[in-house]
Amino acid sequence: MYVYRMKNDASVWTAFPTPSPCGTHRDELKSDEPVRRLNSITRLSTIALALGEERTRSELIPFLAENTDDEDEVLLAAAEQLGGFVPFVGGPVYGHLLLPLMETLSTVEETVVRDKAIDSLCKVGSRLPENSLCEHFVPLIKVSLTLTDGHRTVSLCIHPLSPLSHQQQHLQQLS
Repeated sequence: MYVYRMKNDASVWTAFPTPSPCGTHRDELKSDEPVRRLNSITRLSTIALALGEERTRSELIPFLAENTDDEDEVLLAAAEQLGGFVPFVGGPVYGHLLLPLMETLSTVEETVVRDKAIDSLCKVGSRLPENSLCEHFVPLIKVSLTLTDGHRTVSLCIHPLSPLSHQQQHLQQLS
């Protein structure tokens, strides 16, 4: 896409490429300044809307998965944003694509980040169709059971929004 602007001479119009939302977003996420990274993360939904569902799935989610931050504030904002991201990836059918990213966030040492990631995992999990729940969410819990972080596993199973908290058949799959 190009934007046409007048150069110094009022009779000459020149085409300048417009920066892509994802390209600008990538630059901000890779910035050395935590404030720029935080600002970018808080605008994830705007970026996803600009990209559309398919590009959000194919470009934005993998990019976020590859570029995890080390600042707790940025990680907390990411965990918060991703809990409401199901519509931006194409709805519940594609919601499972968010699980690996949120699973990574749920292993962060900082308790506030980890708890927010678990909240978001459960929000997304509660929107998944039955087959995705069995195929993607339950295995995530099974892997969590093998980890030494019991807090995360218990939270994922009994969280009020957890898709497993009211479904005995899924809890039985874990044993």
